[in-house]
Amino acid sequence: MFNKDARTLSFGLGGNRLKDIPKESGLSSLNELRILKLDRCELSSFPEDVLNLDKLYFLDMSGNLINKLPENIELMYSLEELNISSCGFEKFPEEVLNIGYLRNLTIRDNEKINTVPGGKDGIERLTNLGNIDLTNCGLKAMPDFSINSQLESILLSSNKINEVPIDYDLSNTKAQYVDLSMNNLTKIPQVIINDAKKRNCQYNLSKNYIKGIEGLPLSINIIDQKQLCFSSDLSVETTTSSIIDLNKFIKCSINNEVIEDKGLDGLVDYTYIDSEGNEKAVKDGVLSLDKPGVYTVKGIIRGAESRNTNAAATMNLTVVEEATPTTAESTPTPTATPTVEVTPTATPMVTPTEESTPTATGTPIAETTPTVEATPTATPTATPTATHTAVATPTATTTESAPTATITESTPTSISESTPTPTGTNMPDETPAQGDVTPTPSADTTPTPTPAATQASQGSQGGGGGAALPVQQASTPTPTATPTVTAAVTPTKAAVTKPSDGKKPASDGKGMEVKLENDKTIVDVNAGDDYIAQMIKNKICEIDLSNEINTESCVVNIPDSFLKSLDLKGSNEIRLITPRITLSFSIKEFISKDIKQLSLTLGNMPLSGLTKEQKGVTGSSDVVRITFITEDINGDKAVLKKSKNPVRIALPYESTDSNEYLTLISLGFDGEIENLGAKYHKDSETITAKTRALAPVCVINNSTKYNDVKKGSWPQVYIEAMSAKGIVKGYEKGLFKPDLNITRAEFASIITRLLKLEANGSNVSFSDIKESDWYRNAVIAAAEARIITGWKGKFNPNDKITREDAAVMISRALTYTDAHIDDNTGELTFKDKKKISMYAEEHIRFVVGKKIMSGKSNGLFDPKGYTTRAEVAKMVYMLFEQL
Repeated sequence: MFNKDARTLSFGLGGNRLKDIPKESGLSSLNELRILKLDRCELSSFPEDVLNLDKLYFLDMSGNLINKLPENIELMYSLEELNISSCGFEKFPEEVLNIGYLRNLTIRDNEKINTVPGGKDGIERLTNLGNIDLTNCGLKAMPDFSINSQLESILLSSNKINEVPIDYDLSNTKAQYVDLSMNNLTKIPQVIINDAKKRNCQYNLSKNYIKGIEGLPLSINIIDQKQLCFSSDLSVETTTSSIIDLNKFIKCSINNEVIEDKGLDGLVDYTYIDSEGNEKAVKDGVLSLDKPGVYTVKGIIRGAESRNTNAAATMNLTVVEEATPTTAESTPTPTATPTVEVTPTATPMVTPTEESTPTATGTPIAETTPTVEATPTATPTATPTATHTAVATPTATTTESAPTATITESTPTSISESTPTPTGTNMPDETPAQGDVTPTPSADTTPTPTPAATQASQGSQGGGGGAALPVQQASTPTPTATPTVTAAVTPTKAAVTKPSDGKKPASDGKGMEVKLENDKTIVDVNAGDDYIAQMIKNKICEIDLSNEINTESCVVNIPDSFLKSLDLKGSNEIRLITPRITLSFSIKEFISKDIKQLSLTLGNMPLSGLTKEQKGVTGSSDVVRITFITEDINGDKAVLKKSKNPVRIALPYESTDSNEYLTLISLGFDGEIENLGAKYHKDSETITAKTRALAPVCVINNSTKYNDVKKGSWPQVYIEAMSAKGIVKGYEKGLFKPDLNITRAEFASIITRLLKLEANGSNVSFSDIKESDWYRNAVIAAAEARIITGWKGKFNPNDKITREDAAVMISRALTYTDAHIDDNTGELTFKDKKKISMYAEEHIRFVVGKKIMSGKSNGLFDPKGYTTRAEVAKMVYMLFEQL
């Protein structure tokens, strides 16, 4: 039936009465098939041949008579989208939990599914799940998706859910839309109120049994941020002369009529009938109320598909007057109620930044809905004017742009990047070079008994999808050592003016108490709400102390109340600016019921506290202290050695050295030395890096030379610059081996070091990677970040990496850092572009457009060719400049 030689990519048989697909059909011979549609075919069982379609990523089996999936469905390693709606499942098909890279799962219209298995053996196993549709099932309880960090869309409409647990939490997910319409809810779930304070996410609660909203004006603000959708009668406590923006109530649905997400173009002819029966026009979708009462709002829906040409929609809005508080002393004078600001300007949805919410020492404080203040007394004649409150949508914060690379992007034509002929030389694992910065021995990354240098910690979030490579026999690595490094050059010290004893720096006048104690500036942050609001820009609270501190060091005390106020106002980061260092760190990590105060000690520190090895690396360079101390409610203090979220640091530095070799090193409390892979910005004369280690830092010149890298050769600057940053490493006897082909494990380790990823303990694993393998943590971290994947449960770590697979990993690394693939990067013009695998074509176009990779001198890309260490050094250098 099927031609095994055909390169079929998509195939559909939907709507046919097949009932069965026999093995002799040859379906499994379509080994390039990516998309298969077998919906509404009256199939009574899952076709076995489908399991053999290794490259299939989309499968539609909806509308069949299948009530069970095969237990070995996990063989479909490439499957990312699965639709098994309307199949008559008696319970949730747990077999889907074995599909490791499943991204989109649709199981709607299976009315007998009443629970979704939770926990580590349940839905948590789908670590890459981005969208799930359980519409019109028989769910009685809200499934727990709190651990599915990649989840963006949750569709639970038309179930039997009557409540959401009060401690339900989606803050660790990427949820942008949650549909709980047409369930049995009687009140707004607490998760919505909590979530509204942190980010934008759209919730649909239409057609439930919610009788009212408590807590105006906060609730209106939540409606604005979350775009809650109510289509049934809505009772709202408000005050006279309030203004209700109907857009907030009817944007998504009226009487269960779904409105397309195009504003209110399909809704016209608004009127409302007041409590006295008078019909009044609604101007621009805004209803002005003169007094309490019941208002019936009418509108016409026009022009939407699958609806009547003109469908009337009505909604009753009940407005009741708030009771005026009384006192025992006298009868209160009739008062006019002040305006409640309830008309936020419609704001565009902003995709929240993926961000975990760790705690420093304990469980975060549960956020509660603030109570509404009592209505103040006013004179009877005071009629306040209604006020529209605009809620500004914060713009996404961008990282500091990298300076333009001074090196030409293309490889000189005199140097061929052609694939070296494979030889019988054993492939060594990439062993860190001793002289990179880290003289302290460690076996952390060495695949042989040779001691290696201490590595920077690595880790990440997320999962991956990837390339298919044949399994090759891994060769035995040869023992390796490390090249020597030139002595550190003394950087220029930044001058710090020391005040005379007793001189007190001026207060900033914004609730910051600044004082001088023992030649150290002490800053107590106690800003009020008014000042806090002024300090927040783009969700970042900036505390600028650059003009307040003129001592060698300072201590900044930040109380928990300040952190909580920032969190409530939508801020997620503090940027602390001092003369010696600027720090940017996450707020959420330090919000806990056990933390009373966070103290930061910053500034120059003496070298007496360093080990002999640390002093040898720093030379006479300035060492800048970074110390985080938490104080709990009992007054006990603890020094934090590591942050769960990366901390961005920036040091002012006037460079007299070659900027390519400048880097920052972290000097750990236990003698560790970590190369932070810093970047120097000549225009602002600052050097920046990210780190999780909360330890002193120092600028050094880490120029590294190799005996086999010729001076003036095309890869020299790439190899030496990336070695100086600790991103690529060398071998024994001062060798780099630039022409050696690199392995998949080595390449994954380089990308992981560049992005400073760390494995987060997920269930991602590969059958050919052992706990003892030097590259294990790096590979797992990259897989969690969706930068790499394996093939049929294997990663093939010792296989040589092809140029097209290297392009895929680099492209995903850029995407991980919030870069987006641009469809306008141009078409590929390589002579051998037809040899590029389909899965890699878009990624190659992206990295070539970004000038991270280029073709060879003969107009070829050579997608199946292997990648040399010299080529990788250039790729990583160009990628480093993009970050």
